[in-house]
Amino acid sequence: MSLACKFSWSRRLFFFFLSYPEAFPSPCNGYSSGLIDGIDQYSYFCREYIEGYFLTSPTHSRFIDADILERYYPVGGVRIEDDILVTEDGYENLTTAPKGEELMRIINGEEA
Repeated sequence: MSLACKFSWSRRLFFFFLSYPEAFPSPCNGYSSGLIDGIDQYSYFCREYIEGYFLTSPTHSRFIDADILERYYPVGGVRIEDDILVTEDGYENLTTAPKGEELMRIINGEEA
């Protein structure tokens, strides 16, 4: 795989690509069995950018609850990454870290 093709895919696009590689005619269709790639999603709460651009834009601001957002500024953001092994018949997620509701139960000290 060329360096130009090593970029982070969104999860949906990456998994769609594994299922339908012919839909992406490019030199990086070379995902082959045995390749491991990191797939990450993230969201960072940058007050200056959000308030200076998104909250002043009618297109974007209608989707943002500024009161709820205020509670997340101190967190800074979140990043979720999975390590994916490309197999002959698809993929295997190698990441075993808890996510979603399971992670929230752990954070809140509830039973996992």
